[in-house]
Amino acid sequence: AGSGADAAGAGTGAVAVGAGISGDWRVEADIYLFDPGERREAFGLFVGGRDLTGPEQAYTYVLIRNGGEFIVKERAGAEAPTVIGWTAHEAIRSFADRADGDSSVLNQLALERRGGEVRYYVNGDEVARFDAGSLPLDGLVGLRVNHGLDVHVSRFEITF
Repeated sequence: AGSGADAAGAGTGAVAVGAGISGDWRVEADIYLFDPGERREAFGLFVGGRDLTGPEQAYTYVLIRNGGEFIVKERAGAEAPTVIGWTAHEAIRSFADRADGDSSVLNQLALERRGGEVRYYVNGDEVARFDAGSLPLDGLVGLRVNHGLDVHVSRFEITF
């Protein structure tokens, strides 16, 4: 856990935040989304990161976007195959869901591996469950924030 971090900019980034993980684990983050305008870009967590700056980069990532949808994908070099396509879920808070006068909306994200199964939670609700299979899950862990989004991370925790 830390004091918080901000991310804003034009690029897409996967930023390693924690040490390497393996076995059973849970990664959690509290992420505030500021006004995304008309952009439908996404943000979330990644696990299993390796060679992040190289041509053979690999990781599994789970993202949400304004409008209340999530996606689960894998990164394998230049390829990014979809595990679960964009899916609407009522647990995901959009910018329009913020309280009157608030400049941001909070979404609490968690990704948990227990044995051969991975579960993805948003605001305490399980939104997806998938088989670990051959996905990259052991390795660096961090945040992925797409083009031009303004977010604030107030909590990031890894438990084993």
